[in-house]
Amino acid sequence: LEILGILLLTISVFIFVSLLGHDPSEEPSIRPGLDINNPMGILGVLISHYFVKLGFGFSSLILPALGVFWGWILFSKKDTEHPIKVTLYSLALMLLLSISIGVTSIKLNITPSAYHYSGLMAGSIADFFIDMFSIYGCVLFLISSYLMLIRAYFDLNYYKPIIALKDKIYIWKTNYFQAR
Repeated sequence: LEILGILLLTISVFIFVSLLGHDPSEEPSIRPGLDINNPMGILGVLISHYFVKLGFGFSSLILPALGVFWGWILFSKKDTEHPIKVTLYSLALMLLLSISIGVTSIKLNITPSAYHYSGLMAGSIADFFIDMFSIYGCVLFLISSYLMLIRAYFDLNYYKPIIALKDKIYIWKTNYFQAR
């Protein structure tokens, strides 16, 4: 497990630096005289192209962060029950962030390519959501998705403050009308 952890840490750092070195003008092709700007070479260009340009944009940085997290879990031989929960919610967060960035980019015309920051896959999903629900329904869906994700991960009770407010109003009404 320690060896697997070290390998996962190394690969994750490689992917992280590749994603940070993403240059949108670089296409993954091998030809003579190819000028590569990615610090991790042609493999870094391939990784950044598929994760950032075609995948989920810059929110794909969550993937190598999860790789580092799992590498450390394997290396240190920790329990894997909580890390599985963290992984699933992090992947959901990556998807929501990408779609949110895509919706924002599409509606505000931030970049020449609507999928520059969100990635093609998430940008296509965002475009589909805007077509199906309009911008208002899409924003409503995204806000409710973030609330559900936060509620589920942190086990928050959104209803408890409403009950507390209702109880305070009842106490205030009771005291107010008894004083009269």
